[in-house]
Amino acid sequence: IQANVDFWPTSPANNLLLREICTTATSLSAEDTIPGMLPLKALRATGVLTVRGWKNVIRNPAVVWLRFAMYVALALMIGTVWWGTGKDIVAGNIHNVSGVLFFISAFMGFMSISAMPAFLEDKTIMIKERANGCYGAFTYSVAAMLVTLPFVFLLSVVVGSICYGCLFLNDTQGRFFLFILNLFVTLAVAESVIALVSAIVPFFIVGIAAAAFVFGGFMMVEGFFIKADDIHPGWRWLYSISFHTYAFANFMHIEFDGRTIGADLNAVPPSPNAFEGALVLED
Repeated sequence: IQANVDFWPTSPANNLLLREICTTATSLSAEDTIPGMLPLKALRATGVLTVRGWKNVIRNPAVVWLRFAMYVALALMIGTVWWGTGKDIVAGNIHNVSGVLFFISAFMGFMSISAMPAFLEDKTIMIKERANGCYGAFTYSVAAMLVTLPFVFLLSVVVGSICYGCLFLNDTQGRFFLFILNLFVTLAVAESVIALVSAIVPFFIVGIAAAAFVFGGFMMVEGFFIKADDIHPGWRWLYSISFHTYAFANFMHIEFDGRTIGADLNAVPPSPNAFEGALVLED
């Protein structure tokens, strides 16, 4: 065997193979030698991947529609457990309103972990197709975004409408649309985090653990359990990079900014007079 290995570099067959490789390489066009990089080919590949992604959604309902059902079920539970919490807010039930807003911002994003199996499945296919020069990573990312964002937007509208209507949240003109927009951005960022984790980890179990750790850390410092100024300086950076921080803060501003909180002598401490919702945000 070793004799054959030593003989191969100087053999006529090897010389013929090298000449064919060189001839083929010099005859390729620029589009073929740099697959997925030229605008025309990248655009075509993006379109093909987008269509394939939508077909996958249609043919495999478990990819997104099972998640859709899970979110709707959670929204109905939130709406019925906290039914009417946002109607005629008084000092004594501020914590109920802030609690449900925390739950929406935290666990709606946390449930994006359910998208990881689909990301890991696509990752396996993408690695092989990219190695064969079919398209580049940027092209795949754009196509994945075009498939995912419409579903996330639809999910935000349906789930947000259920929560907003059942909870009787701030009915000031335009607040409902801001609520939906904030929920959409929150879910979109959560999907992006899951995509990033899926690209790094090799196995599903490792990905679940890593994503749960990241989301758990973000929820812990988002400002509901502990104020930002009271967080240990060594962990305050996590408060700043947590997307839960901004999601929760936006929900609180949408709900309390401009509202009047009713008096409640049974509150702790008692509140004999009505006050502006801005004081809640300052606290």
